Amino acid sequence: MLLNLRAGSGNNWNRQYYGWTMRALLFTDVAKSQITEVKKPAINDDEVLVRVRSCAICGTDIKLDSGASTKLAKHGIKNMPLPRITGHEVAGDIVEVGKNIIDFKVGDRVNVSPTLSCLQCSFCLSGHNEVCDNKLTIGFDFDGGFAEFLKVPAVALKAGCMHKIADELSYDEATFTEPLAVVINSQERSRIEPGCSVLIIGAGPIGILQLQVARINKASRVIISEISGERLDFAKRFGPDVTINPAKEDFTGKVLSATREDGVDVVLICASAKPMFSECLKVTRKLGRINYFAGLSKQDSIVNIDANLVHYNEIEITGTSDSTPSQNRMAMELLNSQKVVVRELITHRFSLDEYFDGLAVAKSGEAMKVIINP
Repeated sequence: MLLNLRAGSGNNWNRQYYGWTMRALLFTDVAKSQITEVKKPAINDDEVLVRVRSCAICGTDIKLDSGASTKLAKHGIKNMPLPRITGHEVAGDIVEVGKNIIDFKVGDRVNVSPTLSCLQCSFCLSGHNEVCDNKLTIGFDFDGGFAEFLKVPAVALKAGCMHKIADELSYDEATFTEPLAVVINSQERSRIEPGCSVLIIGAGPIGILQLQVARINKASRVIISEISGERLDFAKRFGPDVTINPAKEDFTGKVLSATREDGVDVVLICASAKPMFSECLKVTRKLGRINYFAGLSKQDSIVNIDANLVHYNEIEITGTSDSTPSQNRMAMELLNSQKVVVRELITHRFSLDEYFDGLAVAKSGEAMKVIINP
């Protein structure tokens, strides 16, 4: 896949005239990634080619790349076929369609969701495509969106992973479809219904999405907890009922005070703050639900919890790490209709050649959402 081309004037002319190659973020082995020239993908009769306009950097990309300040990055992902173009929160224009494609046409503005389920295993057949036994992912098993062009494979189209973007929605905003779908999954698993009280741990992009979806689900009271004063101030724009900075305030006392000492119906842990994975049991009411949306590092993922609180209060603990095709459709509808607003969450934009600068900003914590515009 990797071509030995330099960005000289002759090669640029060849790219523009013949369209043979494209720029991409390419992982070439288990210790190296770089922005380089690669062969532009060709499609077959059952595939679609998308001109990528926006691809967001997410927490997974930060885990992949630990050397953000250099032009060669190190990563710890296992079992990713190499070489590989990463990036999985993607939006763009269709520029080519295979002759067997009937639902999409050249010129359509689309979002491409990354999770491809087999549709045949017991989990898929029961409607839980998000935990498919044979799950594949764009950006890991297939080339992703940190490139000028993305080939959408037939298996992705069959799985319903591509959605049309409304004219009123920008490509940058459409990249939120995948994380929003996972948020929808977490709230469905947590059974957030009218009248529920909800505590959100973490006021990053996911926390803000959780807040908005909780309002759509008619939660009666939404509390958000965050140790960053800047992020907590930012979250106030979206109208939480109560905000808590546990680094400066009595977390447990303030949650109980805000709920008349009953505790909350639902806790959504959206930050890898290990103490909260156990601390939240103290503020969850009887028959309450806790959702582990965030994960912990593999080296430090064991959490001590008070089993008696779970036992006597009949508390449910669930996890969420992905979403179903129907939840992705719902997410796209919420964004297209502007029922969930994400424009303010986009704080930084970089070109593809500036990817490592964008990654550094994302890792620093100063950004809400970083978008790469190839």
